Amino acid sequence: MVFIGSKKYLSVISNVFKDIWITFIREFNRSFSRKSTAVNVLKERVSSLQQKAAILRNEVVKKIGVTADNDNETTLDLTALSLELGKLIQEFKDFSEQLSLNQGLMQYAQIKESLVLLEIRIKKVKDTISLAADSVVRSSRRKFLKKTVVVSAKTVIALLASGSGLTWALHHALTQLAKGLPSKKDGLAILISYGVTGFWDDLLRKNADFFIPMYVARIELAIGQKANVVKKAATGQDFYDVLRDDSIQNIVLFGHGSWYSWQATDMCVISSDLWIEPGEVIRDTRGPVYEEGFPQRKKGYLVRHTCGEGRSVQKQKVILIEEGVWNDLQARAEQINNSLSALNYILKIEKKQLPGAPRGGVEYINVSVLTTVNGRIAIPDHYAPPLFCFYFRNREDVPFSEEMENIVFVLKNNKPLFIEFKQFIQEVRTVVGKQIELPVEDQPLLGTPVFRRENIKGWDRLTNPIDFMLNVFGQKEKKLDELYS
Repeated sequence: MVFIGSKKYLSVISNVFKDIWITFIREFNRSFSRKSTAVNVLKERVSSLQQKAAILRNEVVKKIGVTADNDNETTLDLTALSLELGKLIQEFKDFSEQLSLNQGLMQYAQIKESLVLLEIRIKKVKDTISLAADSVVRSSRRKFLKKTVVVSAKTVIALLASGSGLTWALHHALTQLAKGLPSKKDGLAILISYGVTGFWDDLLRKNADFFIPMYVARIELAIGQKANVVKKAATGQDFYDVLRDDSIQNIVLFGHGSWYSWQATDMCVISSDLWIEPGEVIRDTRGPVYEEGFPQRKKGYLVRHTCGEGRSVQKQKVILIEEGVWNDLQARAEQINNSLSALNYILKIEKKQLPGAPRGGVEYINVSVLTTVNGRIAIPDHYAPPLFCFYFRNREDVPFSEEMENIVFVLKNNKPLFIEFKQFIQEVRTVVGKQIELPVEDQPLLGTPVFRRENIKGWDRLTNPIDFMLNVFGQKEKKLDELYS
């Protein structure tokens, strides 16, 4: 026996569909008794059921014609129902042909197997009706919302606070409200990785057309501007590109990650990948290698819509340089350069921030004297290495003898400048000698040093997309969200 199912959904397709389906199910349940039945009677009953199945399919095809241009999801579900009804019609035809091979009376046992197959097919049709009708209802609700909902920030906040989750009402409210936002000079990039796992990966891939526009609109409302770049299935190179793009000052990363990483669609980006400064010299067996590096710093925010676990801290001695002290060293270097430039050399002083250390924590100070050509630094190579290059990590560090011999040779006719240079080196040694014990992260927070640490927002725990929709800037950062203001 087959049950009619929920009548409330049947009329969603059409009133004719509802009436025919109810008649069809009742007729099927009454048509095949366990008594012997004449073949011609069975064929008439099968023909009647087949005709009703054809009417049902025709009603579904009409509904597809009404929705095809407006809703892909509903069209697909209705098409699936049409296909199931087509299979049912074919099985009735096959049953009728089987009956034609017989004459006179037929026992129930002779038709039992065919009836079981038909019952299974009818139940599949019934299940597909529920899916298709539910899809039509959702589509109707979306159309109603577009016509009737007056969207305001209060509307969106109320929907977010309702606890009803990610609904079409929220989708419509967010996307409509975000339409009026301006584009700004300090651009916004949103990078959405498909490199997530498990449930959320399934949600994102299957529901991208529903989730991503709503998610993007929510971020735009929080930051108060339209996104300049939105990348689906974003790669590691996409991240590097927007880091180097001066027109992009705000970046949001979505996907799997940790305190120090983001799983892009094609690779895992870790924090140490960003600790290469523009023009930084990395020495290896080939000699100096100049890396392209990343700018320091961007003015905006890096928002991590990932999990935030994995932070590990250990105490470590670091060089701590106050801003005023560093400014004094740079001023002294400029003073020396006033005389050194006449000899086609330039003194450079650079500090390397210790990854994972608090602001001001420095790993070393590099002092170098480089050759200039027409006032510009010549790129060092095997034939024209730096005149002087030394990394000071503590007070005990003393420049190599060959480094000082180069300086002695160049400045042999300018003793005051040589003395000034030696005093400068001593000042650097004094500065690096001021070391204190500070908590240092084993793996620095992702985004440093390109973004100021206080401008990197996110979580330090497990998260999910609901967290990102409620609080775009992360834990305890609601005050930054322009939607709430």
